[in-house]
Amino acid sequence: MRISCSTLTFLALALLHSAVLAQTSTYENPVDGKEYTADWETYEPETPKNDFDARVAIENVRLLTSQEDLAKRITVESLATYIESLEADLLGLAVGSDDSGKVLLQVELGPEQAPVHQLAYEGSVSTDLLQAYYERISERKEVPTVLGVVSFQLFMVVRDQSGEKVDQHPE
Repeated sequence: MRISCSTLTFLALALLHSAVLAQTSTYENPVDGKEYTADWETYEPETPKNDFDARVAIENVRLLTSQEDLAKRITVESLATYIESLEADLLGLAVGSDDSGKVLLQVELGPEQAPVHQLAYEGSVSTDLLQAYYERISERKEVPTVLGVVSFQLFMVVRDQSGEKVDQHPE
């Protein structure tokens, strides 16, 4: 699988601490109910991925593991490749469906363990699509090698077949 420059650039910037914005706040995780307080940093790739018309697009990635720990536990390239494969899996299932909305996938990777996936969604995303997606990513044999637990959230937008855009930045 080919890694897109924008995904790789985004993750590289995150790991190299090239912050565009940093602010301390508490994030209330809708997936597991936990609260995370940190100096959240927002990064932007030098060349943004132009996927505004794509059927499935990554809205953003939230790292739930500190940057310092992340850099010690996984390579940027392997994380980017894995994230893009998760996006591609959802795209493969969404093609031909009438689903649209937002999907939040939380992933925990650990040494010598299968990835742990949790899903949340909003909009008109069917439970059939979500179940098929969960099964597909759970059966995935190719997962990155990690030297410790790595957790992140992948926020994806599923647009309907007519090309209608889902609001990418709700209040």
